[in-house]
Amino acid sequence: GPGGFSAAPPGGRAGGGGGGPGAPTAACTVELVGVLTVGSLSLADREAFPDSTVWSGYGSGYGFIPLVLPVLGLLWLRHQAEVAAEQFAAEQSSPEQFSPEYGTPAGDGDGRPGQKSPPPPKSPPKSPPPKSPPSPKPPSP
Repeated sequence: GPGGFSAAPPGGRAGGGGGGPGAPTAACTVELVGVLTVGSLSLADREAFPDSTVWSGYGSGYGFIPLVLPVLGLLWLRHQAEVAAEQFAAEQSSPEQFSPEYGTPAGDGDGRPGQKSPPPPKSPPKSPPPKSPPSPKPPSP
C-alpha cells in the first residue's frame, strides 16, 4: 500500500468487503490528504473557504477528529499488517509445515490429509540399579 501500509496479510485479504486489500489504506490516505490540504488552504486563504467545512482548520470545529482518525486508521492498518506478516512467517518456518518424508500436516493440496509424523520413540523403562552383593558377615562364635 502507499507509504508501506497494507491492510492485507501476504497472499490474503484483511477484510471481507470489496475493493481489494489496499482499499482501507487508500481511504485513510485520501481522508488525511484532504484534511491536510483543505485545512492548510482554509487557514492560508480564508476568503477561498467562506463557509466552514469538516476539514476546515484541520477539523478544529469537530475536535480535530477528522485529522486524528485517518492517522489512527493508518497506524492500526500497519499494526494489523505486521501481525499478519509475523503469523505468516511463523507458519512458514514451523517445523511441521513441510516434511519431505512425511508430507504436510494439511495435505498436499490434493484434498487428502497429509501424513502425520510418527510419535517420538519411547524411552525404555528405567531398571532399578543393580543390587550390590551382600557384605560378608563376621564369623559367629
